[in-house]
Amino acid sequence: MKNLLYMLIVTLVFTSCDEYLDVKPVGKLIPSKIEELDRLLNNSSVYAWDYMDNNNGCSIAMLGDNYEYSENVFASELEVSNPNVDRLMAYKFNRPYNNPINPDYFWDWGIYKAAYYYNNVIEGVEEFLSQNEGYGKEVIAQAKAGRALNYLNACMVYGPAYNPGSANDTRTIPFRTTADATAVNPDLSTTQEVFDLVEADLLSALEDVPSFSTSVRHNQVTVKATLAYFYMFKGDFTKMLNYAEGAWADALSSKGGEDAMIYDYNKFVYIDNGMTAPPGVDSETVLDLQYDGGSDLDFNRSNSKEVLLYRKTPSRPSRSYASQEYQALFSDNDMRKKLFMLWTKGYADEFGGDDGIVKQYYRASKIGEGLTTGFSYPELLLMRAEAYARNGQDANALTDLNKLREYRYETGTPALTSLSGDALLHEILNERRRELPNPSYKRFLDLKRFDAYDSGKPWTKTTMTHHLMTYTAVPVGETPLVPVESGTVFTAPINSEYYMLPISNSVLRLNPQWDIPLAPEDYNPS
Repeated sequence: MKNLLYMLIVTLVFTSCDEYLDVKPVGKLIPSKIEELDRLLNNSSVYAWDYMDNNNGCSIAMLGDNYEYSENVFASELEVSNPNVDRLMAYKFNRPYNNPINPDYFWDWGIYKAAYYYNNVIEGVEEFLSQNEGYGKEVIAQAKAGRALNYLNACMVYGPAYNPGSANDTRTIPFRTTADATAVNPDLSTTQEVFDLVEADLLSALEDVPSFSTSVRHNQVTVKATLAYFYMFKGDFTKMLNYAEGAWADALSSKGGEDAMIYDYNKFVYIDNGMTAPPGVDSETVLDLQYDGGSDLDFNRSNSKEVLLYRKTPSRPSRSYASQEYQALFSDNDMRKKLFMLWTKGYADEFGGDDGIVKQYYRASKIGEGLTTGFSYPELLLMRAEAYARNGQDANALTDLNKLREYRYETGTPALTSLSGDALLHEILNERRRELPNPSYKRFLDLKRFDAYDSGKPWTKTTMTHHLMTYTAVPVGETPLVPVESGTVFTAPINSEYYMLPISNSVLRLNPQWDIPLAPEDYNPS
């Protein structure tokens, strides 16, 4: 009877109140033991909607520089009826990117539904600590770490980047820590307040979090990695290095070496599956990827050996292409280019628009759930490399950079030996851009932090420029032409309102105490 009641409460929460979870995570569950609350941390709501819309894409990626659109796409797709028109609006810097009367999937699903679980677990387990104090503290620590990372990313998506030299007093998000539906929503926290609360949650979690966990939950390594990530965005590079070193040392100890943490991309091959690509399209686009003769069957799963903390990666944005700048990041001896930068058929419509054969980056679709917007071991290694470089330890930074290159570049590629200073840090950050899942929000956050505290550096952009590109179809068998800029240009300053997502009207109406004007609801993208 108790289990039936438990399931009924969960069903009611997610059928009758789902649209309000963004502002008031509704209702405490009524478990009877810690184990029942513990299982909530495995729920897909804490890992499956990391800044994704209901079609598994991410418009935030279109605010960055990894993708580009063609004239043909814009001419045919720019309609209100397009379910993903927000992606085009983001590329065009036409705020609000999403219709303000619609639910905000990032806010509703990606942030506050997850917070609902974390807060219920924290408050619920605290009531049952007498059952098993050690176990209960571990569960609370995992929930606090998850909540901290959740709110940290939300603060940086909906507000400005943290700037070490400023007051950081912009109001961003409500840092809700209670699951009590009767509790009044807190005021919007400032960037500084969110960072202070996140830091407290993470340091508290580090005291009790377990040494091991499944890929969707926190452990000692992931909390230290999250602290390194936190201090990276805070611009405190001494602490960033301290926690990155600790996380990597713990990971090496538990995994037994880099080979158990990083895939050698030289061992990936495409195998025949009986499918044939259309004329002019690379055969790899339809073939199956295999690792080391099939010895590893988990490379495209959330428990792959590279995944440190799993958060689902959005799908590659449909009808957009790898930008010319992004393609140029990859050298010919980079196995990521060889494996995933492929010729494919571009967009065509019934009105005569035809982009012909284009280059697209297939890593997200080929690796699948083996990519994570949480943390991978390669990302952790690059965070340590960046921290070394920012602390003047160039030799150590270069060692880390070359270590990852051993696994990503063609066997026999010489190690880098002569980089130092800004040139070294620039290459580490380029490697970070190559390594992070490019359909996600992570490049967007990096662009914001660089502009906030790396003024004048070669990797810093103060303004983003997007072009509509003219792609020209050529007969099959001929080399596709390099696209050219059409003359249509969209620009926006980074760390401006264009790089801070607005809170939707559906949330603002329920929170008039925030005193934020509603956006005009005559949404008419054009």
